[in-house]
Amino acid sequence: MKTPNLEEELIVRPTSEAIIWKTYKNWIQSYQRFTDSGQSVG
Repeated sequence: MKTPNLEEELIVRPTSEAIIWKTYKNWIQSYQRFTDSGQSVG
């Protein structure tokens, strides 16, 4: 499938929600690795 040429360049930026969810996912994974290592939290 061939995409048509645009008259103006189109730039797609992620929304702030997408950035926040990626950061939130990394926090969860970091927390899970921390608790899996046997260290106590809190």
